[in-house]
Amino acid sequence: MLALLFVLAPDLGFNFSEDTRLRDQTEAMLAGRLAIQDHPIGMQSDLAWNDGAYQLWGLGVPLLRLPFEFTARLFGYSFPDRFVFVLFLALITAHFFNSIKSLLPVSRERIALTMAITLSPGLLSLLNTRMLVYEEVAGYAYLWNILLLSYLIRLTLKPKKSVYLTLCLLAGFACLIRPTEVIYGGITFVIGSFVFVSTTNKRVLTKSVVALGSILSAFFPLLLLTLNYQRFGEPFEFGYSFNLSGISANEYALRFGYPYIDEPALVALKELLASLFVVGDFKPHSFFERTHSFQSDSFRFREFYFPVVSPFFGLLMLIGVTLKPKIRSTKRISVYKIVRLWAALSFIGITFFYLWSPSLSSRYLVAVSYTHLTL
Repeated sequence: MLALLFVLAPDLGFNFSEDTRLRDQTEAMLAGRLAIQDHPIGMQSDLAWNDGAYQLWGLGVPLLRLPFEFTARLFGYSFPDRFVFVLFLALITAHFFNSIKSLLPVSRERIALTMAITLSPGLLSLLNTRMLVYEEVAGYAYLWNILLLSYLIRLTLKPKKSVYLTLCLLAGFACLIRPTEVIYGGITFVIGSFVFVSTTNKRVLTKSVVALGSILSAFFPLLLLTLNYQRFGEPFEFGYSFNLSGISANEYALRFGYPYIDEPALVALKELLASLFVVGDFKPHSFFERTHSFQSDSFRFREFYFPVVSPFFGLLMLIGVTLKPKIRSTKRISVYKIVRLWAALSFIGITFFYLWSPSLSSRYLVAVSYTHLTL
């Protein structure tokens, strides 16, 4: 799998990312602080300033890198951050492969499905871009969604207490990877709890386990809200109102509003879905120009710079939605139905979030394509 990855994404490598903003956050955590610097001099773009410089791409990825960096520092080294991404990709791929073992006993079928999910066209397109902090976090979010789905499949097949509680913890942590991941985490927790309750006979024990699972799933979201308050003064302020991007129109939209919020739903939906397949004539830094014919005329920050899904693969995805694969089910709940329910709700949730968002980018749409692929 790793050999195939480096054939399809040759520039990824095992080295250090050229963008230091996530690494700076990890180093700040090692020093016992959240701000990556305490003065505005030399601030990189797209950071937020509020009595300290903060990065806006979540604390999850720096936390995942923290044990590796801490261990390397004990020996006087720094750990390559790209290697952490490749390692997580390999581990999550292996986890998903094992999770569907009882569903697809034939190895070649299991390998084909695993590769289609973990090395989808959207992710491969993302990995072949500039891979700055924006793309790195989107890649980690994609992998985390696969992990959530993998655990949900395991829970449906074998509704064990340990699997359910792990699922709840992972679902809660998702919001730290990226705020929009709360959609996937919340849906995973709700469906996972339904599966666990429906397939467990000991009702009294089930209630206590679900209560514990609820606490585990709520821990990281509550932590994030607390950290938001500490950094930006409001629990639901994620720092975007303090963002210093150097793009004045985008900064104005984040602080005071934007006209696209009043766009008709069908027009906004047409632009969002068409942007999955169309790149258009995007030029670097032409964020407010028209890039494809399906785009609305309303003013909005847009960055369509790689094809998330090719039209041919999109056709295959649409055909796949109409098919029902022959996979095994539990006695009470169909794995097939649970996976489709998870994908459908996630697709609706993430689509609604981006429908009228102040900005839209190809990297945002990788998450949308993933749920469509899972369907």
